[in-house]
Amino acid sequence: MKKKFLLWTIFVLILIHFLKDITQDILQISSPLDILGDAKEDLSKFPKIIKQGYLLLGISSLLSELFLIIAIPLALLGKNNPKLEKFVWVIITFLLFYFYQQFF
Repeated sequence: MKKKFLLWTIFVLILIHFLKDITQDILQISSPLDILGDAKEDLSKFPKIIKQGYLLLGISSLLSELFLIIAIPLALLGKNNPKLEKFVWVIITFLLFYFYQQFF
């Protein structure tokens, strides 16, 4: 029961963050979601390889969030699929490390 509640909570947070990413970073539209973390990174002093790596991590983060938006409800509402649930936790762990890296 606690695991289901945790996954639903993560689902809501991921959905909100995904919408923020879409509106702020892709569509460049100002919205109330901007208050959730508007990182203004200055990558100009870094080498090109670092900039490309940063871009790839950002894209993988967005794709990971999209995957979780689809996979978490499937894992919780569908029949018991331990492989899907394990993959969900792996992606959540990746995103936690990515977000930690973003803040610090």
